[in-house]
Amino acid sequence: MIIFNRGRHLMGVVVVAGAVMTGCSDSNDPNERDATQDVEATETVDGSRRNGEASLDDAKIIENAGQSEDTVEDAALSDVTPKSEQDGNSDSAEETVSNRASTDAESDKAEKNEGQDSTSDSAAAISAITGAVQKGPFILGTSIRLQELDNTLVPTGRVFIFETVDDLGRFNIPSYVSSTYVEIIASGYYYDEISGELSTNQLTLRTISDLSTSNIINVNLLTSLAASRERALVANGMSFNDARDQAESEVLDALEFSLGSDTAFDQMDVSLSGEANALLLAASISFEMLAYLRDPGSPVAALSQLLSSISMDIGADGTFDNAAISAALRCIVPFRLNAGFIRAAMQKYYESLGVEITPPEFEPFLVAPESCCEPDMQRCSEDTIQTCDENGRWQDTTACEVDRPFCKDAYCAAPCTSGESRCGGRTAQTCDADGRWQDGGTCVWGTPVEVATEDGPMDFDQGVDASGNVIVVWMFNRQIKAIRFIPEVGWCAPEIISPIDAESPSVPSLSVAASGDAVAVWTDAEGVIASRYHPGTGWEGAEPILSDEVESIHVEVVYAGDTPIVVYASSNTLRSIRYHPESGWTPPESIAAETSELRVGTLRLTGNSAGYAIAGWAELHDYYSIFAARYTLESGWEEPSIIADKLFIADFSEGTGLEVAIESGGNAIAIWNVPSQICTPQSTVCGIWTSNYLVGAGWGGAERLWIGFAPDMTNLSLAVDSDGNAFAVWMNYDLPNSEYSKIDTYIRASRYLNRHRWTEAEPTTAVMEETDIAGPRIVIDANGYATVVFRASTQSAAEISVSRYINQVGWETEIVFLEPGCDWNSAPELVVDPRGRVTVFCRIRHSDPPYRYAIFALRFD
Repeated sequence: MIIFNRGRHLMGVVVVAGAVMTGCSDSNDPNERDATQDVEATETVDGSRRNGEASLDDAKIIENAGQSEDTVEDAALSDVTPKSEQDGNSDSAEETVSNRASTDAESDKAEKNEGQDSTSDSAAAISAITGAVQKGPFILGTSIRLQELDNTLVPTGRVFIFETVDDLGRFNIPSYVSSTYVEIIASGYYYDEISGELSTNQLTLRTISDLSTSNIINVNLLTSLAASRERALVANGMSFNDARDQAESEVLDALEFSLGSDTAFDQMDVSLSGEANALLLAASISFEMLAYLRDPGSPVAALSQLLSSISMDIGADGTFDNAAISAALRCIVPFRLNAGFIRAAMQKYYESLGVEITPPEFEPFLVAPESCCEPDMQRCSEDTIQTCDENGRWQDTTACEVDRPFCKDAYCAAPCTSGESRCGGRTAQTCDADGRWQDGGTCVWGTPVEVATEDGPMDFDQGVDASGNVIVVWMFNRQIKAIRFIPEVGWCAPEIISPIDAESPSVPSLSVAASGDAVAVWTDAEGVIASRYHPGTGWEGAEPILSDEVESIHVEVVYAGDTPIVVYASSNTLRSIRYHPESGWTPPESIAAETSELRVGTLRLTGNSAGYAIAGWAELHDYYSIFAARYTLESGWEEPSIIADKLFIADFSEGTGLEVAIESGGNAIAIWNVPSQICTPQSTVCGIWTSNYLVGAGWGGAERLWIGFAPDMTNLSLAVDSDGNAFAVWMNYDLPNSEYSKIDTYIRASRYLNRHRWTEAEPTTAVMEETDIAGPRIVIDANGYATVVFRASTQSAAEISVSRYINQVGWETEIVFLEPGCDWNSAPELVVDPRGRVTVFCRIRHSDPPYRYAIFALRFD
């Protein structure tokens, strides 16, 4: 045996137990060509790469009828003579070739005269078999194995082994193929459309083809998928042409692709124009992207596994039963692809090969069908809520019934009162005579209104009831004041709700019940003071509810149902006071055991109309830990739980590091951040974290929502709706380099859906370098629409930016007003009523003397 070694490519002639075919020569008599001539011819061909052509010198031919494919391949490998042996036995080599050439000629003649039942004479008349191996194009030197098949597609034992001749994957098989049916198997590296580079490992593709219909055969992803099914159908008695047509139709159905022509898979070419070629390229791109999604570290292995499993599945019965893979290909992959990059990179690759090729119009085939959706989206299907699952398919999740029978805007809604209105995202909706919301008109932002003015800074708190009545309270000049907004009426006059000359009052905390009742609490020299509001009667006189020493305490108030609860924290205590209509304010009760290291500024308190409340805080015991305690009307405060233990030793950012929320079913959520002092790209603890409480199961483990990078991540905000769906938003800085002066600021958000999972964090907006951010703050209305507001200030301007999450659309960002903007020492705040009407508040510092301060309000309705 002689092997011709051309650099890294292995070419030559292999003989196993039968006729021998030598390389082609200028002489009509193959016996006149010796080994030296073979070597020279081979080297000449390699130097020019033959412009896509090949001769028999480029192939190893193995004939061993009756043996299995594996046996034949083993025989071929065992008959390869090492190059070192060739060099030392050139005379012997020449003799071997000459003898084998003679034997080959005699055997071939006999074979032609006798004929074989499993072959066709028409195949022998074909001048050559040409084609290409494509995923993207396979590279020069790709291993090609052609085996002849009988009429039942069983290998006859006659095998050709050769290589591609260029980086477009092209090959040229010499004419001496005696069978009508052949299988070509190619293994090699290929152009990866997703990365824009060559694949990191080799991939194997195959095709089964009929030489009587065409001598042009392409090997690609679709021919590989159809091969198993073609064999199965022929084995059951179907003709090959009918089997091929049916198998290819079934593959297209499984991939949810449709093709207007009847082009056979082995006639498709990703380098040519036309619908069929575009479909092949789209399928190749889709599978490559899915492989990256399944195993980004080993995409070729993942792709090989995908092709094998799908081919075997379809081969069994003509259908593909793995709904997850099928849905991912058509519904997930299209949203992950960058078609523009893929086209530009492919064009650049072809140019690097010195060819002018324009990829076919594959983009239309990569558009997700209408039956697909983006994971976690929700919609109404009549009066059933559907949620898009992780495979991009709609699934029925909630049937609207009983007290909330109507589905609107992906939420189950109670019957509304005929004639009332609300905002469904940007859409104005009116209740019809049947109690259903109907779209009509648009909700818009109004004009900023100055609702309160003082001669100095004033910090405020705000709340809204179920009817949309808004209350704002603030402190200025030893007084606590309040103002109310009534829909259809407007802003009322401010009122003083504290003693006229209170001594050192703190910033008030306000809570407004769904019924319209409200409580404002603050501290002064007398202790903790409270003032209650009732619709129709107004504010009651302020009264002390705690006369203990209150220096350096933090106080919050919230409604749990109709019960106001006040919680106050000092450095070593956390207590609450409740109000009962019959007995008034109760004595303080302890929520947590005394501690010497309770971080007062981290106290967070929230409640809801269903009668639940939750408090969260941080303590230091060598390491910082996050604690939470739930409140129910039936049992009061539950034992505190540690929801994150031994976080870090560095200082906790007072007042910015923790948020809690609780929904109508009693389930709760907490989010917190690990501060910037230890925040590095390599840190395993840095970032935004969350833990979720489920009734009956308790608090789950901490989960990281976002891996933060230096220098800081602060300003958290959390909101939850009555169905348990939540949004968490935060601000973070990304450093493109080590210079702190060059930073990009992002407001990021993650959604918590169906009480079980958070979505991947995504930016709601980005504000470029050297921008001062205050916020964000977030609210959710009864329809699940979220609104985020934050201040973005530069040296030249201050903007109030709003990002709104619209169901089935995503985040939309706009600037609601530029001047005047929130002053540098405050952040915008907002409230939303159940009807989706939003009010944004901002403290303004007027630029003209005497430099007054004001609270501005901006309405969205």
